Amino acid sequence: MQAVILAGGMGTRLRGIVNDIPKTMAIIKGKPFLEYIICQLVRFQVKDIIICVGYLGNVIEEYFGNGFKWGVSIRYAREKKLLGTAGSLANTLGMLNKEFLVINGDTYVPINFRDLIESWGNDSADAMIVLCYVRDCEDYGQVKINEQKRVTNFIGRVSCQEGYVNAGVYIFKKEIIKMIPQGNVVSLEKEILPLMVDKFFVRAFVIAKMFVDIGNPERYIFFKKNFCECKLYGKK
Repeated sequence: MQAVILAGGMGTRLRGIVNDIPKTMAIIKGKPFLEYIICQLVRFQVKDIIICVGYLGNVIEEYFGNGFKWGVSIRYAREKKLLGTAGSLANTLGMLNKEFLVINGDTYVPINFRDLIESWGNDSADAMIVLCYVRDCEDYGQVKINEQKRVTNFIGRVSCQEGYVNAGVYIFKKEIIKMIPQGNVVSLEKEILPLMVDKFFVRAFVIAKMFVDIGNPERYIFFKKNFCECKLYGKK
């Protein structure tokens, strides 16, 4: 399956800690964070990769090139201006297959992609979103699902309330991307996902382990301090 990695953000919250490179290229034990995501995809035979690049995107392109070193094919969707997460996806429209993975480039999700793709293949959903259960949804916003694991609502940030949160990994059909305005700044999480619940069949894929994102200094420092590559990828 094809994978799109969202890596075009400016990473303003990491300024002072990570400078002159995109946040997805922050170094963890001698490697860029983004490299661990790509190696995870390779582990599960996902080798057709599109990386959405914007701010300092040349740093990403110069490091990964066409992906040959990692045994993958990498193409780049370049943004002349910041487009937001959904706007970045709309910018890839001409490069997309009929169905594809989407992954946040600043988030590591301990997931067996083979299980996710197999679940997708046995489903009739238009989209699938990876969720995990947490004791406090405030940092990420709560996602409601029914007994059949159909996503019913995106509530937003709710303090001190347990529930499911978005892990930043999706499978979409290409038709969904066609609903996103081209060339505009659009948020996938705040604008498109809530609309999808009403217009499309969105299924949840629930994982047991919590994801790790490096979107702010505290999480980046925590991940860097507690990182262990031998435990990173999980079962193949």
